[in-house]
Parts: sequence; C-alpha cells; structure tokens
Amino acid sequence: MTAHYPGPAMQEQSSDQFLVLDAAQMRTPEEFEAVGLDMTAVLEMTRTDIPAERALRNAVYGDEAAGILDTLKDDDHYRRIITTHSRHLTYLDTLLATNRALAWCPLSGRAVRADESALIDTYHIAYGFSGEERFYLIVGRWHGRKCALFLPSRKLIVLINAPEKSTAMTGMIIKSMEWLAHYKDIHPDASQSRTLSEGNGFVLTMATTANLGHQIWQDLSGLELMIDQGLADKINRIIVCNNAKFDIGALFPELPPGTVRNVGDSRNMRDAAYREHGTIIHPVGYQISQSLRERIWRVSRAEVGPVRAAEIDEAAKDRKLIWINLRSHNKSWINQIDGHVAVLEALQKEFGNIGVVYDGWTDTLEVRDAIDAKLSPDILRFNTVGCQLSESILWANVVSAYISVIGSGLVINSWLSSTPGVAHSDHVHLLQATAWPSVAPDAIPPIFLTKDQIESGVNIYSNYDFDWQHLLEPLSEILRNASSVR
Repeated sequence: MTAHYPGPAMQEQSSDQFLVLDAAQMRTPEEFEAVGLDMTAVLEMTRTDIPAERALRNAVYGDEAAGILDTLKDDDHYRRIITTHSRHLTYLDTLLATNRALAWCPLSGRAVRADESALIDTYHIAYGFSGEERFYLIVGRWHGRKCALFLPSRKLIVLINAPEKSTAMTGMIIKSMEWLAHYKDIHPDASQSRTLSEGNGFVLTMATTANLGHQIWQDLSGLELMIDQGLADKINRIIVCNNAKFDIGALFPELPPGTVRNVGDSRNMRDAAYREHGTIIHPVGYQISQSLRERIWRVSRAEVGPVRAAEIDEAAKDRKLIWINLRSHNKSWINQIDGHVAVLEALQKEFGNIGVVYDGWTDTLEVRDAIDAKLSPDILRFNTVGCQLSESILWANVVSAYISVIGSGLVINSWLSSTPGVAHSDHVHLLQATAWPSVAPDAIPPIFLTKDQIESGVNIYSNYDFDWQHLLEPLSEILRNASSVR
C-alpha cells in the first residue's frame, strides 16, 4: 500500500510531500528496491520476537553480546499478557540492558546502534541512527511498539509494526519529526547533550496521556519492572505532566528525591525531556502485580487520611455495598437510571441490607440524582461522584460487588481491588473482555455481559442498552457466596 500525505511543516504554507509505505503490504524485493530499501532489513525491523532481537544484538556487539543476551528470556509470562495490541517489547529489553536502541539500516542492511533519542510528541519517541543515511526508529503509543522507520532526506516513512496506521497518526509523526529538526537547529546545545552512550542512564517519560488504565498497566508497571531489575540508580529523571494520576515519588520511595519532575502541560514534555541527560524511554509493563497494587493501596490510604479511611471502612460494616459506575458523555448504558434502580431494589428485597456507592465523573450528577430519587429510603447511599482517585480506590476495596462500564471505572474495580462484579459496554469495548483478566492476574476477573445480551451501535464509544435482569443473577450469586459481609 502506497500513499502520499502532505507533511505539515513548521511553516503552514509548506507543500512538502512524504511517501508512506506499509511494510506489511509490500510483497516483493522489487517494491523495496524501487525506493532504495533493503527488503530483509526492513522486514527484520517488523519483528518483535526474541531470536530476531538476539541476532541484532550479536550483529552489533559481537563477542560483547554474551553478557547481555541473558536479559532476553522467553517464558510464558509474555504469552499470557498478549492482547490485541500489547506485545513483548524486545527492543526495550535491549535499551534497558545497553542504554541504546538497535536497528538494521533500511538502506544498507547493516546493524547499527542509536546515537540519539527524543520524545517527539505525547505518542512517540524517536531513536536516531547513522546508517548509510540518517534514519529514525519511531516507537510509542500506549503499547510502546515499533511504529515506523523515518528517512528524512528521502521524505519516506515505512510503517513497520504498530497496528494504528491512520493518516492522522502518520501526519503526527511527520509534524513531530519536523519539530525535532527545527528544535535541533535552534538549540544546538540541547542537541549536543542528546548524544547517547552505553552508560548515560535513562530519562523516563510517563503519564503522557490521561488514560488511567494505561498509566497503571504500562507506565507504573514498567517502572516497577525497572526497579525490580536494579535499575533505580540509572534513572536520571522521570518527566510527567498534569495528566499524572499518582504521586510517583510516593509510590516508589526507592527513587532519590527530586527524580520526578512535573512540567505542567503535556506540551512541555518533549522540550523538557530533550534537555535532560540520558536515553529517553517510555517504561512499558505487561501486568499489574500484586506488589504494585499494594503500593497504590498504601499511597491512596495515606492521601485519604486515617479519619476518612476509617469512615469508609465503617460504611461497609453489616451491609452489602454495591458500587455502580455511572457514565453520561459517551459509551453509556441508555437505561442506566431505571436499570440500576431495578437491580438495587431487587437485591434489597433478597438481602435486606443493601447500600449503593455512586461512582462517576461530575457530568453524571444528574444521573445520580435521578437514581437517588427513585430508590427506596432503606437503601443507604454513599456518594463518590467526582471525589479524588485515592478515595475511590478505598471504596472499591470495601464494596461487596460492582456494576461497571469497561474503561477507567473498571480499572479501579478489578485491577486495583479484590472485589467481584459485573461489567458491560458497547460491542467494541466488549472485545477487551478476553484479555482484561490477564492484566492483573492476582485480581478477581469481572463477569462480562455477552455481546448477544447487549444492543449496541457498531462504532467505538456507542451508547448501548440491555435488560437489567442480566445483571441480577450474577450479582445475587456474588452476594450469596460472600463468605462474610465486608
């Protein structure tokens, strides 16, 4: 597949054109030779398996590779966590072992090591190489996979591994790489400090986007992996922005004071990262460990304070609390008002000691109030709509069951708690049900409504509907099987 997209240069009037190739759609040597590319080298760069990375390490380091090859260990861990997009990042293993990204030059086929790294936008990091011509390996997005090879002198982009291949993503890479070239021209001092070597440590970029699940699943678990591997003293700086959901320094007291720097607006991150000394990486983990969950619980309880934490614990005594995750801006259960009321009333009739914990963004206040007005007065109410994340995490760990939308709300319920419950969503997000439990293997897997139980549009974030009675049976079963009231 070949396409031409306009390159949004630093000057709006630019009419430069970039040739965009998708390696997955190129079948013959002639297609590669037509643009001067080495077919074998490009196809090798699309691979993510351990033998391919081991071959690249051997080609670059030769006899020196023996000391680092054992950091590539093929075990069942990675196969367990593979989702639609998540993969074992063998290039990141190499980065952590050597401070350098490696690549096959797409023109000569020679193995080379990176001499530059840059955060180019909140989605991507570029690693620069001096091959036959200057080229860059672009990695990133939430999963951290290899996205593209960028050859600036040829105005050529080759998409190589990451599944997102929209023109918008390609345009972002073009614009961001033009920013990098412009930045290096006007800040040669900063550019000089970016020269990489094997012992220069790391600059981590975290919380580049506001997604709660990915901050925990990738960023925090990736940082924990680095610390577990004894790399805490090699972290020169962690750059975050106002998207950060957690105090990373509090979560990881192993880090020296001052390691974490919040630069405010996310648009400040790439400039801040470029001026730091060290190889820029986005830490990417694969599973949320029990130890990470315990770190988050500890910090959350400290942030809430002992008085409020005791009040939350007390609320769960002698009653069964049901957490209901409300949503209104998109991906909403159409009949969530009457549906939640019906479920709660049915559970109250069966068990007699039901309380409800309202959860959601502040845009769900009207939904909460409508449910509240219809509930029987003997159902106790506890409101957490719009409360701080740390308090929500404490509530999630004292409720008896939950009803949540697949998304950030379910992250708190399932990945960060030890509570059973039921999850629902539009058909597109429902596809996450297969892999969701593997992300936090020590947690209790949610019970997911099935596609045939839900009426949904075909687009992602569609509103949807279902019969509330699909929730009742699994919730009743959860409460009946509870060994004790929390």
